[in-house]
Amino acid sequence: MDKMISVIIPMYNTESYIEECIQSLMDQTYINFEVFIIDDGSTDKSFQIAADKIKSDKRFNLIKQDNMGASTARNKGIMMSKGFFLYFLDSDDYIHKTTFEKCMREFEEKKVDLVIFDAICIVDKVYLNKKQEKYEEKMSNFYDRSSIPQFKNVIMVNDFLRISFLENKFRGNSVLYMIKRNIITKNNIMFNEKITYYEDVLFLYKVIKHIKKVKYLSHKFYYRRLTGNSLMTSNKNIEIVNDVIQCIDLIRSEGLNEINKMFIKYLSMVAYVFWNKCSNVSKNDIKLTYYIKILFESLMVYTDEKDVLEASYNDNIIKIMNTL
Repeated sequence: MDKMISVIIPMYNTESYIEECIQSLMDQTYINFEVFIIDDGSTDKSFQIAADKIKSDKRFNLIKQDNMGASTARNKGIMMSKGFFLYFLDSDDYIHKTTFEKCMREFEEKKVDLVIFDAICIVDKVYLNKKQEKYEEKMSNFYDRSSIPQFKNVIMVNDFLRISFLENKFRGNSVLYMIKRNIITKNNIMFNEKITYYEDVLFLYKVIKHIKKVKYLSHKFYYRRLTGNSLMTSNKNIEIVNDVIQCIDLIRSEGLNEINKMFIKYLSMVAYVFWNKCSNVSKNDIKLTYYIKILFESLMVYTDEKDVLEASYNDNIIKIMNTL
């Protein structure tokens, strides 16, 4: 197989990491790919470093835009892409040199729609010094799904999701899979530009509805850097909760089929985790009663009778409040 891969990289103020990111693409053993680096209004030297790095490689394209967010940058890349496959990469991370080759082999041999792989977490030392003891050890297997026996073979997407959620191993990061581009373009799937956090989970939800078979590779191809600016290490709990609630609302608006239920339940738990990290003042800012309503609906999400669920809300709200 020699079909082209389109790689999309949103970039914002990653001058310390972008060269390593680009080099990991230049080192790929599979060479038929195009790259769109979308600079999202960086104020450091990221743009110049990237420009110098790629100037002799025609596979790379560097585009500059005002600071509009990663979702807007990714959408611009999608619209410019021409490859048969699509892959997203973050500018402060990098991938193993055989990533593309092994993904392409699975697409060719297994005839799947989506190839998924794992990641290794790299914790910046400055940030690690501020964390609790054994944090790096704790994160070492966060993206490792190799222990799940059902994932060894090609699996239907609904089964993959169900097992991932059940095993607490669902990872919705857009950087952890490669997909056929026509699934995205044919169904007009784009990142929601009004949502900053967990927008990749919402994107994956849209993708999942249009695919059938998945192949998981038990390789840690992706090197994910955790810094003070990473989602997992930031202190933007209020913004995260509000964005996650938006994701829940958008999914609920499309009904309560099996896939929707799984995503809603997962996102509700995410919202609860981040809501719990907020100060008491911040919790009030998030409209507590509305959030509790979302939480309750997630607990009842396997009931399709929406009228019954809503009628039960007022009777159960006090009980739920007491559990928080």
